[in-house]
Amino acid sequence: MLCFAKVLGSTNANVESETIAALDRRVVGFDGSLAGVLLPFAVHEDKVGNPPSIGLIINIYPNRPNETDPFVPGNFGLLDLTGGSGSPGRATIRSWIESGYPGIFELLPSGCTPVEGTPGLDNSLRDSVAMRIGETVLVLVHNGVSGTGSNAVYSVVSLLAVKIVGVFGSGGNLQIIVQISQ
Repeated sequence: MLCFAKVLGSTNANVESETIAALDRRVVGFDGSLAGVLLPFAVHEDKVGNPPSIGLIINIYPNRPNETDPFVPGNFGLLDLTGGSGSPGRATIRSWIESGYPGIFELLPSGCTPVEGTPGLDNSLRDSVAMRIGETVLVLVHNGVSGTGSNAVYSVVSLLAVKIVGVFGSGGNLQIIVQISQ
C-alpha cells in the first residue's frame, strides 16, 4: 500500500479505525457461522442499561439481573443455542465458546425469543473462556427467565457486544467479567 510513499521517503503510516455499535431490537438474526463471535451466554438487560452503558464492566456469569437478586437455581446463564433439540454436551459448548456459535441465531419478530438454558459452566469450559480474554464477542440479552436447572428458559431480546476482561474462580465461584463494547 505504501508503494508511492517510498518515493517521498516514507516507509510507514499510521492507521486508525473507529467502530460504533448499537442495541437495536429490530435486528432479527445473526449468522454466527460467518463471524465466530456469538457465545452461549445470557446477561439480563437490567445489568447493561438501555441503551447499553459503553465501557461498563459487569459479571455475566453467574447471570443475575443485579448483584442482590438471586439467580436461577441450577442455571446461571449458559445457553443451549440449538433451539431445544437436546442438550448440546460439553464438547459442543466448548466449541461454541472457543470458536463462536456456528449456526444462525434468530430473534423472533415479537422481540422475545425463548432460549433454553443448559446447567453449569464447569472448570473445563472455564479454560475455553479464558482463551478469549481480550476479544470482543457477542452475548445474548434477556429480560427474564422461567424454570430452573435444565428447564430454565431465557427470554432473549437482543445481542450485545462485550470484551472479555477476565475469568476468575472455579466451580461454584466461577465468574466471567466483561466490558460492554461500542
